[in-house]
Amino acid sequence: MHRPAIDDDHIADAVERSGFGDHDVRVGLRVVHDAVRDRLAAERERSADPDRLDHHVREAPGSSWFAFDLDELRDAVTAAGYELDEGLLAVVAAVNLAAFQAEYDRTLAFPRSVTEDRDQPFFFPVYVETGAEPGAESGDGAVGRGAADDGAAGTDAAGDTATAADALDRIGAYLDAGADAAAALDAYAVSDAGADPADWAARRGVDPDTVRANADSVAAAVGESGSADGTGTDAGGAAGDAAGAPETYPSGGIEAVPASEAPNGVYDPETDRLFIPTDDQLQAARDVDDATGLDG
Repeated sequence: MHRPAIDDDHIADAVERSGFGDHDVRVGLRVVHDAVRDRLAAERERSADPDRLDHHVREAPGSSWFAFDLDELRDAVTAAGYELDEGLLAVVAAVNLAAFQAEYDRTLAFPRSVTEDRDQPFFFPVYVETGAEPGAESGDGAVGRGAADDGAAGTDAAGDTATAADALDRIGAYLDAGADAAAALDAYAVSDAGADPADWAARRGVDPDTVRANADSVAAAVGESGSADGTGTDAGGAAGDAAGAPETYPSGGIEAVPASEAPNGVYDPETDRLFIPTDDQLQAARDVDDATGLDG
């Protein structure tokens, strides 16, 4: 296996937040890295196809970053002949996201239409070495170095990162039930995370009645469809072929945008785009949960 260049600090943070050990996270990072690198040519071909979602978000000397949802990552790992615990896969994806945001001060943005036929409407940038010297520093494309030993990955999932994956499943279920992005987020914040509607509305810059109405409308839609169990269906192909994903995207691909452009909420109605939250935004959400005395 090759050694993906992810800074030790990001790995240590994931270990602290999750139930996995340092060794498990490092092995998981290598598994995902190698699974994507094994199909690097196919990923480049996919990103260049005008009829498919462009998921190539960063190119640097000796390295590239491609964005995947968790279903696509699972498929890539399976196609490469590896096995990886679902919780550990979510942790590894989150480590890649943290490294990308910290190194480039950028996050991902993508058209809302991309989420319509996906079980997991959340994307993670994944680092892959493309040069002849794996593990070497490579200009602005490198995000540090981390050593790893061979061994089997663990199977116990716990902590904030796994909880974040569950939250994404829940929001995805609301979208599947017919909610728009803003309503789905409001419903999760109020109904699942226990946020006060007035506090959440202030953070979103909207009226509290809007938040309450959104949460109520999603609850009604879920009651009619019975689809908010937060579970997705396994995709059937290799990475880039998630089950049910549309073949064309009318509003562009996944972009790496400056973190300063990310709205207070994750949805920008002016551009009809969704943004992956930055670490500062996630920390602010955790602070709200702590202030309300709720676990979320």
